[in-house]
Amino acid sequence: MSKLLFVFVTVIGSLSALSIDRKPVPAISSSSSQKSLRLLQLNGVGNCGESDLIDVRVAGCTTAPCQIRRGQTITIDVDFRVTGTQEYGNVFFKSLATRENLVQIVDPDVYLQGVRLTPGQQYAFNFDFYIPSDGFTGADSELRFTVYQNMRRPICIIIPATFV
Repeated sequence: MSKLLFVFVTVIGSLSALSIDRKPVPAISSSSSQKSLRLLQLNGVGNCGESDLIDVRVAGCTTAPCQIRRGQTITIDVDFRVTGTQEYGNVFFKSLATRENLVQIVDPDVYLQGVRLTPGQQYAFNFDFYIPSDGFTGADSELRFTVYQNMRRPICIIIPATFV
């Protein structure tokens, strides 16, 4: 069909390891409780990363496609367990929206200073990000976000969306 649209989404605040519990700074933090893998709270989400998703929550949305208003900030929380045998260090975050053949670059990738992800460990990743007011609208879109190191992606989430 048509090519996908890639729109980088502005990340609010800086992302950092959560050694001091301060809000509203978006963060990745380790969790001492080991939740069992279960159905995600947000139905319809896709996993394109290398970790096991435990839960994904988008404020105001329980079933995809999520209706996302342009010009507003949305909150996403992800609980995940790192799989494999290699640690992730020097990781970056990026988010984008996709739809057909339109392109809008909003913000470059963000370095997550001090964040290291260890295999077998469970983490919580929570952040707020701003959806630019200009850009495409309509159904058949996706919101994607990734935490990555080179070509490795411990987190990659696909949320079907309708932008309004």
